[in-house]
Amino acid sequence: MKNKREKKHIGKYLYFDWLLPIEDYFSIIKLKEAVFDIVLPIVISIVAVVIYSNNLLVQSAIEKLNEILPNILAILIGFSISAIAIITSNNDNKMYAKEIEGKYLGEHVVTVYRYLLIIMIVTIVQEVLTLIFVFLVCFFRALCQNFIIDNIILGLYVFLILNILAILVRAVVYVYVSNFLR
Repeated sequence: MKNKREKKHIGKYLYFDWLLPIEDYFSIIKLKEAVFDIVLPIVISIVAVVIYSNNLLVQSAIEKLNEILPNILAILIGFSISAIAIITSNNDNKMYAKEIEGKYLGEHVVTVYRYLLIIMIVTIVQEVLTLIFVFLVCFFRALCQNFIIDNIILGLYVFLILNILAILVRAVVYVYVSNFLR
């Protein structure tokens, strides 16, 4: 009961209920999944920033990414929304009743259905926030161009896209594993 009460207070004054799936995601993620979703994209983004910075290509990379990222993110958002529609429309499938060993929310074992739903909602939230970030960079970068800020922006761009793709790959692989491997 206490767990439900705590979650209700997330959006007590403002609408922050959209944070619930993110909280659940970090509650059920395992170390190897965190490495794949978070650490690996951080390492790759640092390497990318160092390479582009040493070759003085950071500004060029940001300009090109500002051109293509809105379209890429729009496609990813559409894919994620479609995936959620498919997941929620097939909830009578036996796969969705399967419980995942070692993944708990509170005292309840997480089902494949809930796990996939959490992952896909987290990716949609991240895709939307990344799209907002790209728009903000496009608007405000003209006012303030700084070598350090540009390196941070490039690193965030690479990290956010790789993180989204890593989570989506894990979701697709998990659908396969839960359907065909026992």
